[in-house]
Amino acid sequence: YSWLRPKVREGAENPRMQQIGTLSSSVLWLTWNLFGERLGRRRSDRFAVLRYEDFAREPRPTLERILSWLDEPDDLAQFQDDHTVTLATTHTSSGNPNRHGTGPVSIRLDDRWQTDLTPWQRLQVTALCWPIMSRYGYLHSARSTKVSAAL
Repeated sequence: YSWLRPKVREGAENPRMQQIGTLSSSVLWLTWNLFGERLGRRRSDRFAVLRYEDFAREPRPTLERILSWLDEPDDLAQFQDDHTVTLATTHTSSGNPNRHGTGPVSIRLDDRWQTDLTPWQRLQVTALCWPIMSRYGYLHSARSTKVSAAL
């Protein structure tokens, strides 16, 4: 769903970010997740999957659990509360234009795809992604929360 929405890149030669459809974004989601799993499991015995929805519902507690699991210091001073973090300037080469935001940012679940994707688009995503969606618990949650796609 995120790839369908128009976004503007400030200061870019071509300010409109590329938009792609549900089929292409589903293939990208599958590719990134399968590659990430394979690379993660090959390089470490400490591999975990973190779903966007789970992080967005509890950002600070989720990061606290991850840091504890990794035996890293719990240095989350940039959090003002469980859902608000103060972002500093970063330097990245690609990604969502939101990555350039600074100051207080509220981390919140964006589940507009549930109402804004058409039934046909949700069916396409589910048909392509169902094996991984099932492994990540999306199909199980679909029965109780009407979640039927992972984008």
